[in-house]
Amino acid sequence: MERTKEISKSTNADLADKAGELQDFQTKLMEGQEYPSLKEILRFSSIFKDEISLKKMSPSQLSSMSKMLGLPQAASWWPGHLEVQLRHHVTNLRREDRDLQWEGIDTLSDHEIIEACRKRAIRFHEVTKEEMQSDLNRWIQLSSHREIPTQLLLWIQTFYLKLPGQTEKEVSELQMKVDKPAAEEK
Repeated sequence: MERTKEISKSTNADLADKAGELQDFQTKLMEGQEYPSLKEILRFSSIFKDEISLKKMSPSQLSSMSKMLGLPQAASWWPGHLEVQLRHHVTNLRREDRDLQWEGIDTLSDHEIIEACRKRAIRFHEVTKEEMQSDLNRWIQLSSHREIPTQLLLWIQTFYLKLPGQTEKEVSELQMKVDKPAAEEK
């Protein structure tokens, strides 16, 4: 929501006009009910592109994203380790997405579908194979648009990881745990 406030105060009239729409977009994501449309994501990808770049993420945000994706959390003397690891993961996702778009996902085994979903932070527990295939197809369709950064797709995907029946209080508590380290660094 901070980004929305920045945009509404912007001297750039084009960005200030988008503030209300951006607020609606964020509210829709936070509700986690209906996945945003391609048109909505394309519209706001330019706004989010700089905000969600790996270079601008804090170490705790990079660590949270790595944990979400199940990447190794080895301690490193080099502070850029997580950024490079995530950049490599994102590059591999783009390559795999292109291959899956060409070949289709119908021929994937159950294990391959689960692994593809896990790599993209798509729910694979307590969902049917058809639901995983549907979510994976949606991801592949969205990732085929070069204007949409993979980091944005991963960020959007985090809003749809909650379990059916999970209360808003439980989700809020979890989001506070994730947001707290990032807020402390500022």
